[in-house]
Amino acid sequence: MSGKQSKAAEKIATSACATQSGPAEEIRSAAVWWLYIIRCSDGSLYTGVSTDVQRRYAEHQQQGAKTARYLRGRAPLQLVFSIEVGGRGQALKLEYRVKQLSRAEKLQMITNGQLPAMLVYANEGNESVHV
Repeated sequence: MSGKQSKAAEKIATSACATQSGPAEEIRSAAVWWLYIIRCSDGSLYTGVSTDVQRRYAEHQQQGAKTARYLRGRAPLQLVFSIEVGGRGQALKLEYRVKQLSRAEKLQMITNGQLPAMLVYANEGNESVHV
């Protein structure tokens, strides 16, 4: 292919990815999502999900525009638990289920460094835990 033809083909491929559900959509949905828990200065626990826990934690620490509303004014914050979940939908479902746990159950989960047995199926056995 000549230089002009390859540039034209690349432009067509790029615009097709941007306008259709195709490879670009697959790449976006292939991101690995994490569930994390942050302990606030008042002792309360905040649960969230992200594709990059360290970046999201730094955003919360900065207390700027990207900080979760709940965490504003509750610094210093401490990241106490994170676990690799998988896809976005799976992460959101697990986040909901963790938020339904009692404080004691969440503290036990943090201490053990793993999900409670009742939530393991929600995470399909993924055991990548970072405390």
